[in-house]
Amino acid sequence: MIWVKESYFDNDATTLQNYFILSKGAVNGIGSGSSFRKSPTGAINGRMFSNLPLSDILFAIGLEIFKQKGEVALFNEKRAVINVADQSKIFQLTDDYIDKDNLYSLDLIVPEKKADSLYYFMLDNLNRYTGFKSKFKVVPTKCLVLKRTSEKDKIRTKGGKRISTFPRTPSIIQNAPLSVMVNMLNGKTPISLPIIDETNYTSNVDMQISSITTVEKLQKELLQYDLELIEASRNLLMLIVEENNQK
Repeated sequence: MIWVKESYFDNDATTLQNYFILSKGAVNGIGSGSSFRKSPTGAINGRMFSNLPLSDILFAIGLEIFKQKGEVALFNEKRAVINVADQSKIFQLTDDYIDKDNLYSLDLIVPEKKADSLYYFMLDNLNRYTGFKSKFKVVPTKCLVLKRTSEKDKIRTKGGKRISTFPRTPSIIQNAPLSVMVNMLNGKTPISLPIIDETNYTSNVDMQISSITTVEKLQKELLQYDLELIEASRNLLMLIVEENNQK
């Protein structure tokens, strides 16, 4: 694998317009993580990922594409459908073992005028060279919908310091938007379905949930605030990853 160093192009006569590098397998000596690339004017027109599972790269792309599309919810793994037989090729399945053969490093720069398409270029190149095909598509999806059950306001904040301990035990939110709680519940919790907020509540809230262990327990505790969490189907923007049989 050849790494192109930015310092090679740091002069007035040369402006790097575009490059793309992808490798599979651990690259020694560069660590694991991600960093942004900037054009001479300071615009973000590139990004580098090193020694990461493919899921980490795809989810980082998902976070940015959700923002670009104006999604209220932050991208999370519950908004991903991974139709891949061997999940270890996408995810790091255990914390105590790193499968170095299935780590990826990616570095991409695009012309500044195409910076808003950076993550779509990344996705296209990953689809072309990894053996997997990923796309963002609005599809009917089973989810949990958060709604108010009355017009009585039992959640409006009394003010004070902003606190959020979700999803720890107890889970407390104080003087923060309801979206903070929803985003935390959509993180790594025992609740497998994505949660969608349809309360239309815009003020900051105060709430406390004793623990988040099951959907049923969470539903019961939300009732004290005149909130319900019901299973339904909604058309949601999802990341869909499949085997690329054409490779």
